[in-house]
Order: sequence, then structure tokens, then C-alpha cells
Amino acid sequence: MAGLAAYSIRVADEQRKTRTALHLARSAVDKFLVEAGIAKLRDMPLPPPAQASLLRAALEFYGPASEDPTTL
Repeated sequence: MAGLAAYSIRVADEQRKTRTALHLARSAVDKFLVEAGIAKLRDMPLPPPAQASLLRAALEFYGPASEDPTTL
């Protein structure tokens, strides 16, 4: 029983580390995209096709994970 409990603790710790790393990676991507977008398109509104393209890309990136709130 002690072995199973230790294994469960290790699995939970690895899951926590994975969620933290995923959150950090997503935050870095978000920050990069925002900063790049601000610098490049500061005074230029995006035309509707470009807006749609960006929104589709965001849905592809966040879509599957958005079903599970623990991954965001």
C-alpha cells in the first residue's frame, strides 16, 4: 500500500509540474504574440480576413484544452 501511495504522490506531482509548464508556455506565447502584434500593427487595424485568420489560429491553439479548465 505504501508503494501505491508513493506512486500516486509522484504522479500527482508530475501532473502539477506539467500543468505549470503548460501554463508558462502558453503565457509566453500569449505575451510574444501580443508584443509582436502591438509593435507590428500599432496603428493599423486588421482587415476582417486577417482577424478571422487570427481567431481561427487561437481556436486551434486553445480549442481542445478549453474543454478542460485544469489545462488553462
